[in-house]
Amino acid sequence: MVNTLGEYAVCCQHRAPVDHRLNLKDHAPNVWWQSDYLDQVRQSFLHDRRHPGCQQCWTDEDSGFDSMRTRTAKEYKILGIEAHAPTVMNAEIQLGNLCNLTCIMCNEYESSAILAENKKLGINTIQQSDIDWNEKSYHNVQQILALAPRVLNLRGGEPVYNKAILSILENLPADQRSRTMIHLTTNATVWNDRWAGVLAKFRQVRMMISVDATESVYEYIRFPAKWTELQTNVSHIKTLPNVRIVVNSVVQNLNIMHLGKLIEWCRDNDLYLIFDRLKSPKWLAPTNLPPDLRGQAIHDLKTLSFLPSELHLQKFIESCIHELSHEPFDIECWQHFLDHISMRERLRGNDHRSFLHYQPIGTGEIDEL
Repeated sequence: MVNTLGEYAVCCQHRAPVDHRLNLKDHAPNVWWQSDYLDQVRQSFLHDRRHPGCQQCWTDEDSGFDSMRTRTAKEYKILGIEAHAPTVMNAEIQLGNLCNLTCIMCNEYESSAILAENKKLGINTIQQSDIDWNEKSYHNVQQILALAPRVLNLRGGEPVYNKAILSILENLPADQRSRTMIHLTTNATVWNDRWAGVLAKFRQVRMMISVDATESVYEYIRFPAKWTELQTNVSHIKTLPNVRIVVNSVVQNLNIMHLGKLIEWCRDNDLYLIFDRLKSPKWLAPTNLPPDLRGQAIHDLKTLSFLPSELHLQKFIESCIHELSHEPFDIECWQHFLDHISMRERLRGNDHRSFLHYQPIGTGEIDEL
């Protein structure tokens, strides 16, 4: 994969040590493909060793959650992809950080809108020029696509908001498009006939739509998205015969008590839902809740019921209940949450307390905790 900075990596969760990083802006893809570091990773997989760069998957699996590794293995099996094939079977390209939303859990590297907001707040750590790709970057993207991967993952930023990605897809040879599965990760707040036309020419499209809650909670988390616009776009996307929609929900402390409504919405619209536990920032972790809210979350999660086809959701929820029940409360992390949220809310004009109700924690209560 290639991240928004142009750095090559094994996948979106694997980052090579600094002295092994190569960049699309400077190196052709075959240099990365033949690198000593990538060979080390291959050897670890072939000999069933846990490579340190893959720690996130091992952590997820050891905690009872599905990992990117297990999900990808299932997908390869369905597609008939040989995991040990000596060629590029799956390429993920995060073509810059251009995005129209300022999702509360996002960062400057994945959203130009967050970067612009952070500049207003005086907390930005990078400049947009640090992300922007050069002419050689796009030439090397063409070299990756020339390898004709069976699966092409497109992320951002927001890929459907990025005209460069649309142009790349339109210019792929017709025979290659007919053999390729597109995996498009999108917030689905932007949709038009041009995108519908190009996606219809691919063998299959798996569209992962990011939806973390419904109605006002959705609009808060994925500001300034509108719930009604999302529903309209989803209804249009569903009409494409070669598109399969998967709803991906990033579970965090802001939505962990609102997952029931999301499950119902997906059932009503015949949409496959998966939960993904938030990895960062830590102050948005599902367990970063004071005792009263944590007890409420455990109660709400225990009342959820699942269909036989939703055992993966049930397993995830059970793991969340276990974490909420056993992980100690970190008052400093909770205060970090309040400080950061309040700073953004002053700029955005919204308030998380409209749906997340709790009592302020006083000094005496902190001593007891």
